[in-house]
Amino acid sequence: MQAEACTPAFAAHLCFALPAKTDSTPILATFVSAEPHLLMQTGQTSSRKLGVVNYNTATVASREVLPDVDMGRVPISRLHPLMKLSAALLCLFWFSAIASAQTAEVRFLDGRVVSGDVLAITSESLSLVADGNSQQVSLTDVLTVTWKGTTADASQKQEIRLADGSVIPCNTISRSAREVTAESDSLGMLSIASDAVSSIRLQPLTSTVSTQWNSFLKRDGDKDLLVVPKRDGSGLDFLSGIVSSIGESETGFLLDGDTIPVPNQRVFGVIFSGESTSKLDGAVTVSTDEGHKVFVRDLTLTQGTLSATTSWGQSITLAVSDLQSVDLSGGRIRYLSDLEPVSETFYGLDPEGGLLAGLIDSDVAQQLYGPARDQTIEGGSPLRLRGVVYAKGLCIHSRTELVYALDQQYSSFEALAGVDDEVAFNLDRQVLLIVSGDGNELFRHTFQTGEAPRPVSIPVQGIQTLTILVDYADNNSQCDWLDLADARLILAADSQR
Repeated sequence: MQAEACTPAFAAHLCFALPAKTDSTPILATFVSAEPHLLMQTGQTSSRKLGVVNYNTATVASREVLPDVDMGRVPISRLHPLMKLSAALLCLFWFSAIASAQTAEVRFLDGRVVSGDVLAITSESLSLVADGNSQQVSLTDVLTVTWKGTTADASQKQEIRLADGSVIPCNTISRSAREVTAESDSLGMLSIASDAVSSIRLQPLTSTVSTQWNSFLKRDGDKDLLVVPKRDGSGLDFLSGIVSSIGESETGFLLDGDTIPVPNQRVFGVIFSGESTSKLDGAVTVSTDEGHKVFVRDLTLTQGTLSATTSWGQSITLAVSDLQSVDLSGGRIRYLSDLEPVSETFYGLDPEGGLLAGLIDSDVAQQLYGPARDQTIEGGSPLRLRGVVYAKGLCIHSRTELVYALDQQYSSFEALAGVDDEVAFNLDRQVLLIVSGDGNELFRHTFQTGEAPRPVSIPVQGIQTLTILVDYADNNSQCDWLDLADARLILAADSQR
């Protein structure tokens, strides 16, 4: 939307573009300047309209707006006062909504992806403009809304992690026995129950220590871990005990009955023991371009501002320009890598008569080449398809069959399938993927090793058993590492709990 500069000529006219409307919902759009004037125009095509406003008259572009008025210029004096007021209010709505909207990618439960301007999110619906058409969709049909594909590097900031998985980059952090307080650029001052916090990092996360720190985060124990940098800079070490406080300059550490004040410059971070007894209530994940990942509830978005209540009960507001994504899928997705299959059968590295057939004991082969969850088959590398890393999914070697019990609880199976980058460019080979439901083939595709990943979206409503078969496609198993990245089942509406 563009307007001329505020000069004397501005009093005479304003130019602006109206978003196109759908045929079924012509919408009256208005604009009112400092002088009494207004433009009324409805869109009946997919093109954008350009209007010029004269402050003495109103241009009427459709009889659907004023069917009893001749087309052309209408003296403002002939309009009812209530219409003038309505024009002003509509003007404010359209200017704020359209000006604040930013292009986003909306992903739906049925696999559709729509790009457009998200105008509003309520507890029940999402409103957007896509390809010039206004849409209002049920929020239960939306999985994610993504504004940006990348996140700024937050490794230099301090960081709080909560028991529910929330990640909060901060500038300052302090902790008492009852409360953690912190200051964040996007979220402002925060106050969180200490029991809800699973870890605090005080020092920058460098490549030298990131792997070690992440491995410490996975530890379970009955004592807190005080993680400190090794004096030679080669990595991290830790002491087990009780962290009683984290202050501005030092951390209180209880070891063998004595409280030791440890200077914060010697503390890399703290990993707290035990399970949280604080109730963290949030099913929607909000991610920002500064690296925040916060679970929230009661989310709304209007006029370019997102408002929500965090899982720990604090109200927050964020500008849409600061958002990376909103994930609304909580409770509706089951990742295959988190589910136990009814059966898992590995038939061998090569078909009968092949070079490797029978050379490795079947139990050993199962251990070495059986399906891997959230990593590749060998070496524990992350799943990677054409340079993109996926945190969730399966890596399956031919010939393997997996059977999952769906029990008619799910509406669709979704994944991105392709040969993992670890082997995709080694040789020109093929691997076959077949997905069946209750014995009926639902999907079949032969993947070339260097082929671009292929989205898989299969309706599974009413299906009891899902079978995934990764098979030899060229009578050879070389490079047959098939990734099912983000492989997931979507709960049917009547099965959501």
